[in-house]
Amino acid sequence: RSGLAGEFRRPAVDFSLTFLIEVKVGTLPALVYDDGMFGSTKEVPMKTAHPKEWTYEEYLTLPEGGPFRFEIIDGELCMTPSPNSRHQEISMNLAGIIWSFLKKNPIGKSFPAPYDVVFSQDPLQVAEPDLVFVSKARASIVTEKNIQGVPDLLVEILSPSTAANDRRVKLSLYERFGVPEYWIVDPETETVQVFRLSDGRYATGLEFCKDDALNSPLLPGLSPPLPRFFPPELPSDSFMMACSSPGTPFATGILSGFPQKCRPGSQTLSTSLPDAGF
Repeated sequence: RSGLAGEFRRPAVDFSLTFLIEVKVGTLPALVYDDGMFGSTKEVPMKTAHPKEWTYEEYLTLPEGGPFRFEIIDGELCMTPSPNSRHQEISMNLAGIIWSFLKKNPIGKSFPAPYDVVFSQDPLQVAEPDLVFVSKARASIVTEKNIQGVPDLLVEILSPSTAANDRRVKLSLYERFGVPEYWIVDPETETVQVFRLSDGRYATGLEFCKDDALNSPLLPGLSPPLPRFFPPELPSDSFMMACSSPGTPFATGILSGFPQKCRPGSQTLSTSLPDAGF
């Protein structure tokens, strides 16, 4: 808390961002604060409530390209670390499969993160899912800057720092705003949970395992086997492999699981998208 009444300052992160949040004095017994970066959890007595209501213009002033991703859910600024390598590999595989399908079946558009989905301006509700699909029927919600409205399908890939939020907070948010379908991709178990809206509520999630082919009524004809989402975990020196001769197959699974080949007459690599399974 600063010396000014009614203000609360969070510690500045390493890119020199300091959050100033206006509060109304209330009575809360304590704040359980996990500093994350320092590996300790402590209880901090405080009197605070009702954080400042953000506008989208203020949200846009937050720094891009730093070590954190920002969302505003139910009036609170959510800050999470940038995803790890495996998360990004899975994200690229999934985005490539859906992009390839939509090129042959132009029934809508898909958008990988970072890309804002603005559900509401007042109060502001902004999420940044890992993947978004918008059908032609909802094309009007796609604007030059972001999505303004409710997409057909949202996908979140779990990370240790986001798993609880993705399973509870975002599940509730997407259900509340009527997102027809929500996928939760779990890199640890290599499974996908699919929640589909029924009478305004998400039914019990359908779980697709490694021997299953994932399908959705929103993407008819697309049924990729689940292993195509999850590349094998390779040692870092695998990226240093070279082709023994032009035209020989390179190691599948490198560079986000896309098959690689050396081009005839050169040692450069060509990359093809994974088979989408249709």
